[in-house]
Amino acid sequence: MPVKTVKTTCIAVLCGLLFCATGAVSASAATPCPVADVAQDLVSPNPQIRLKAGRVLRQAACFGAALPLATLIADPVDEVQLEGIAGEVAIFLNKNAVPKRRVGFLIEVRHEVASDAFWAGPMTSTGRPAPPQVLAALRTAAHDDNPRVAVEALYAFGALASEVKGTARQELQAANGPYLADLAGSSQMEMRLAAVAVIGRLYARWPGENLEESVGPAMVTALGDVNDAVKVVAARGIGGMRYERALQPLTDLFTARGKGDVAEAAADALARIAHPSSMPLFTSLITSPEAPLRAIAIAGLARGGDRRALADIVDNLAFERSDEVLLSVNFAWIMLENTTIDPLGEGLLKASGHDLALAYLIEVATLRPAKFLAYAIDPDPRLRADVADILGVTRDPRGLPLVQPMLKDKNPLVVQAAERAIARMQ
Repeated sequence: MPVKTVKTTCIAVLCGLLFCATGAVSASAATPCPVADVAQDLVSPNPQIRLKAGRVLRQAACFGAALPLATLIADPVDEVQLEGIAGEVAIFLNKNAVPKRRVGFLIEVRHEVASDAFWAGPMTSTGRPAPPQVLAALRTAAHDDNPRVAVEALYAFGALASEVKGTARQELQAANGPYLADLAGSSQMEMRLAAVAVIGRLYARWPGENLEESVGPAMVTALGDVNDAVKVVAARGIGGMRYERALQPLTDLFTARGKGDVAEAAADALARIAHPSSMPLFTSLITSPEAPLRAIAIAGLARGGDRRALADIVDNLAFERSDEVLLSVNFAWIMLENTTIDPLGEGLLKASGHDLALAYLIEVATLRPAKFLAYAIDPDPRLRADVADILGVTRDPRGLPLVQPMLKDKNPLVVQAAERAIARMQ
């Protein structure tokens, strides 16, 4: 195992014990958090003992283990560091996170738990923000000399940091802008991809927020990356940020590609920004032979708020058969005419349309959470869980009266969704 020069200290572990004792609650009241049992092992000079202690805390996945595990993220041994990162992922994102998995009980296969959890999206999170010490440890590890440790730490940082709320979120964004912009210019493609993905998640604008523009130029630069995956992720991130200074580069990128993943990502970013200057482009794309581009164009026109666009949509799509496009038409009717959300609700129950329907409903929920009342008590537990997640992602406390009764739901998945939603809205 490669060894570095960083040392783990007893002070940090003792801070973790204090954190456990003064307010963090174990995930299960019947299973006490085992921090005290492994405290000495976490500072053992033997890396195998430290690794074993980290594994115990990861498997417990209790909030009280968050700070003790943070000390392992700075461990001089790569494998111990990865165990510490996996432990934080287990606590805040995915309790089943394991840095290695066995195939046929014979071969150990590397498993990138932080990147997997990040790309699984915010719905897998507990909704509970990580302590600042954990975020600081992950940020530092993102500069590790082992590329795998660095990238895993960055993904974990992005996923956990995006749950921070209020003024702490604004401070976090301002403090980390130059740092993340620098990583977005890394010579390593994996690091550039991770950096632009984290920027897109952390700097996506929530309702009522102003854009922290320090990362904007780096994201525009990433649109010209040699790797198409970086281009796509950068464009998606810019769309979530609604960074208007990227309008021309996005338009140029779309024009240069015309179709395919990169073109669709650029068009989708323009549709999310929904600037008036892009409306003629969306109107022209309603008749595109590519269904994804038709759907993107309709969503862009809907976000633009021009009710006259509905006439063009109806006239040109009377015989539309694409589920993706039909969902976007329903989204447009909701946004422009305040119609029922039932067609999008039905889309949640179809595997082919679930993710797109979910994304559209999140946008609707930021404006009209009361529309979800009937779905919060729907007989189908899948819909109840989705509604809890949708309202939670908006961070809008107006959704609390709809979600709080779900804490008593008979379905455990609905209860879990309600818990993370309430953690986000409070």
